[in-house]
Amino acid sequence: MKTHIKERPIPFSADMVRALLQGWKTQTSRTRGLERFNGWPDRKIPLGEDAWELCHFTKEEPGIWRAIFQDPRGECPPGLDPVVKCPYGKPGERLCVRDPFFNVYDDWFRLLLEITDIEVRKLQSITEEEAMAEGIESIFYDEETSSTGWKNYLDPESMCIRARDSFFTLWDRLHGAGEAETDPWVWMIKFKVLKVKGTIK
Repeated sequence: MKTHIKERPIPFSADMVRALLQGWKTQTSRTRGLERFNGWPDRKIPLGEDAWELCHFTKEEPGIWRAIFQDPRGECPPGLDPVVKCPYGKPGERLCVRDPFFNVYDDWFRLLLEITDIEVRKLQSITEEEAMAEGIESIFYDEETSSTGWKNYLDPESMCIRARDSFFTLWDRLHGAGEAETDPWVWMIKFKVLKVKGTIK
């Protein structure tokens, strides 16, 4: 008997679809489902004159996470559900790629990803290697020094020296100026490409 593996649609920009097809992109960071933890100044949840500081998330079970607060009065602010389910699934499940220009259900185009790992972290905690895995574009490389220049998604006339900075310009282009600086909680989803049919020119 065949085991049914869940597949969920996930949107990507045209640039990121190209990065997937080129093999550059093996990670994506998303805030969907974490809005209630990201909607307060300084990521602190107000309660009267006090504030509850969200420290980290712990995994309850695959796909289910719990917010942990630093406060001696209790586990979390009253009225706030600390448990959150990842809307993108869990490791072993799959994502069907969509973008504004292609319909994932068209016969000629299919792009299927398998989730390999999920973490809930602050955006600014991303490493250089993880930023590269987000699919940012290298626009300069010096073989003698191994120096690399990365695309600045906000200013095509300049480039970024660090991959993280390039990724933050991409984040701001997608989410609004200065949004990377707010350092939201994000799902950091790692995946592998299972199937590609069709090409993008």
